[in-house]
Amino acid sequence: MLSPPSWETLTTLKLRDVPPVYAARILARTPALEHCWMRIWDDQPQPVSERSIVLVRLETFILDARQRKSMDELLRALVLPALQKFAIKEAFLNSLAPGFNSGEKDVASALLRLLQRWGCNASLSKLTILRSEELIDNDEQEKIRTSLPTSHFEILDDTEEWEPVEWGADWNPQGVL
Repeated sequence: MLSPPSWETLTTLKLRDVPPVYAARILARTPALEHCWMRIWDDQPQPVSERSIVLVRLETFILDARQRKSMDELLRALVLPALQKFAIKEAFLNSLAPGFNSGEKDVASALLRLLQRWGCNASLSKLTILRSEELIDNDEQEKIRTSLPTSHFEILDDTEEWEPVEWGADWNPQGVL
């Protein structure tokens, strides 16, 4: 494990299979972070105690979640004003949309609210959704494009091998925590 001074200077981080509560604690200790790829897994949700996690240098954020029970608390705590590239698994968007269980989901609006909450609407240049379900129809895609006119928006088929090599970070597996 890294010592506390190392966390403070870390610029690239890839976390695999960590609960949101631990991810929040780690992110709160990495103010220099520029690139982050998180694969969240949570079988026993615990509340996230951090209320505001400000990462003013974070440019790249990839969010993968196997179980999404307690992700909302973590996402609400984030402030990412410099975010330029964001990728998210489509299956995760389920939990962001109000009324999901009732069948009245508005995935595009939920995603746009999240980006607005993070404060990155002006800085975001690339938004990628990794398709695993057919949640975002053509109308919702158009809503996203219209709301983020300066961002390149794409939907890619979700594969375990997807590697965003062009996203400006070395996601070398030896550096995975």
